[in-house]
Amino acid sequence: MRDAEFRIALGKKLMGTHLTRWTLTGMVSSDIFDRALPWDRMAFARGSFTTQLNTSYGQPLAVACACLGLVFLAISPLSAWALLAAVMFFAVAILVDVPLFQFFIRE
Repeated sequence: MRDAEFRIALGKKLMGTHLTRWTLTGMVSSDIFDRALPWDRMAFARGSFTTQLNTSYGQPLAVACACLGLVFLAISPLSAWALLAAVMFFAVAILVDVPLFQFFIRE
């Protein structure tokens, strides 16, 4: 819509809810395939990153650390150092997302 020069107004204080029963698998799948990938494609296509919608500047760091953690975890049978690196990358990813986890605990 914005590409067609329509004006889009965001209600930052609006909140909604729905009656979907979430499972861990469904939540992770939805976060990756329904949110992360489409938003990343759009951001890369536009050459910009915004924090206006459910993202922060720490999120790319958390995603990169989680991905690197998975890579090092996969090669950890070959090296104890790889397992240590995996643990460290996962720890950084978790620390970046502490405010998100606190929100989940409150809700």
